[in-house]
Amino acid sequence: MNRWFIASSMFVMSLVAGVWVSYDFNYQQILEREQRALSSALEAERLLFQAKLDKYASDITILQSIPPVKAIIQAKSDSQNSEVLTIWKSRLKSIFKSYLTANEMAFQLRYIGFDENGKEIVNVKKEAGVAQVIPERLLQEKSGRDYFSEIRLNQFSGVYISDISLNRDFDSISIPYNPTVRIAAKVMASDGVPFGFIVINVSANAIFKELISKVPKNASLYITNDKGEVLYYPDESLNFAFEHVDVPVWDELYSESQEMFVLNDGTKITSVNPSRSIIAKVNLPLTSGLNSLNIILKKDVDDIRLKAMSATFFSVGWVFVIFVGLIFVIFSFRKSLKAQAALSIEKTEKSMIVESSQDAILGVSIDGTITEWNNSATKMFGLSRHEVIGEFTRDVFLTDSVQTEDEYIVSQFVKGYKVKPFETKRQTKRSQVFDVSVSASPICDEHGELIGFSKIMRDITEQKRVSNELELLNASLEKEVQQRTVELNKSYSLQAAIMDKAAIAIIATNAQGYITLFNPAAEKLLGYSAEELIGKQTPGLFHLESEVVARAIELSNELGQKIEPGFDVFVAKTLAGLRNEREWTYVSKTGHKIPVYLSITALYDENDEVSGFLGMATNISELSSSRKKLEVLKD
Repeated sequence: MNRWFIASSMFVMSLVAGVWVSYDFNYQQILEREQRALSSALEAERLLFQAKLDKYASDITILQSIPPVKAIIQAKSDSQNSEVLTIWKSRLKSIFKSYLTANEMAFQLRYIGFDENGKEIVNVKKEAGVAQVIPERLLQEKSGRDYFSEIRLNQFSGVYISDISLNRDFDSISIPYNPTVRIAAKVMASDGVPFGFIVINVSANAIFKELISKVPKNASLYITNDKGEVLYYPDESLNFAFEHVDVPVWDELYSESQEMFVLNDGTKITSVNPSRSIIAKVNLPLTSGLNSLNIILKKDVDDIRLKAMSATFFSVGWVFVIFVGLIFVIFSFRKSLKAQAALSIEKTEKSMIVESSQDAILGVSIDGTITEWNNSATKMFGLSRHEVIGEFTRDVFLTDSVQTEDEYIVSQFVKGYKVKPFETKRQTKRSQVFDVSVSASPICDEHGELIGFSKIMRDITEQKRVSNELELLNASLEKEVQQRTVELNKSYSLQAAIMDKAAIAIIATNAQGYITLFNPAAEKLLGYSAEELIGKQTPGLFHLESEVVARAIELSNELGQKIEPGFDVFVAKTLAGLRNEREWTYVSKTGHKIPVYLSITALYDENDEVSGFLGMATNISELSSSRKKLEVLKD
């Protein structure tokens, strides 16, 4: 009896010790995994915040260089020319309104000079989704604001990003509170002297909401400035409270010494206990050398302990299952050995047949990855087996048609159809293109389900060469020349008739943007003669400047590169190989605004180089008028 008691006691103690060791191991593993996951999530939050700032930093560099900004500097230096200054301010206000309307997070856009105590030159503000120009009498002086002083520093250049703070009007915090980050760029006069700056006010609340939506489950987000002052806290009563009352900073909140803080108004704030939580923290520089903010993610360890306990019970259960399964595996192992041996012999025989073939043979899975590649394929394409196994056929053969070809083959086999041999082209590792004949066969599993297909490819370059030579010999050169001459004459006559009689405006330019063709329909539409424009003007003459500037910003964001306002705005998408059609507003010689639908394509010379551009503009005035009437009827 004593033996059974001792044995049972030892078993129970061993079981308890095993469970404890398993729990401790699982806890440490889950803790490390959760810490890595928290760090990865934090990096995603940082990249999201940085992307928002980079977007507006890119926009501010474009707005900094638009013509009205420089023109206002020149006009202000000439006190006799107040009318010109008013015109340029009006143009800039129009551009600012268009920008705020198109950018949801931006709610204010200003041009501020360093003179006159930092008085605003142009101020456009968006309220309830509507951009409005602030009257001259309500323009404010901003020399007392910290961002004004920092931007004015001589050593500062480039894009300035401010601390996030509550927006102020006339030195008072705006109600309701509007946390704001300001992105600015200094504007220089022609003599290199700083004149002022352009500044975009962006709603930090909108950015915070996006960050919050990405926070992992059971985690909490905290954001502070570089002084540790709280910008975002789960208990929202602490957010930006430092701007009007004395509140604890992050180093005080992240402490074991005090679990609860009571603010002056009696609000209780729960601190973050380091021993009961894990955190990940990253510092995000705003303006280099001036300011930054901290993004922090926190997760309670209680959740980790629960997961460790669940994993421990799961592991103990699996130990029992594995023990029972092990016995079954031992008995099954011998049986499977015989089956594997037979399968190995069969696979070896098939492999020898494939490797000895003179044709290139490859196996392809349903998703297009290469699973087999014989020696003849290596010789034909110059690619070894280890270079191609697991790669997609489209990446190996470097032609887009291969993917379409494979998709067609799979679709035919799925329907139960056969694929007839066909001819196509392939490319070797050294970029040599040659003709091949391709035949395909399905590969199915033991249940008859399609899992891939095999391709047999034969080089038919010599066969195609002989065939082409015979076709050339059978053609009559004299007849071909005569037919070609007749075709060219017809083509030239047709082109001339199209240009002269076309109902749409056709305008061609050289590669530099100067007009080289201006057909009669274009003369009628815009009121200019071809003689006035050809070789002298660009299409920018009859385009709205505000549309060109707005389109430059839109294309910069869409194409990921800076597009300057000018001729590049019209042809950037064409040069990128993209379809280039959209509505524009033409301005005729008499000043009349005409809505048109403009399509722009590239013209190529005999060397396949871009020699110019062809624009075809259709007057859509009636369509635009009908559309407006329809909208009125809908309202």
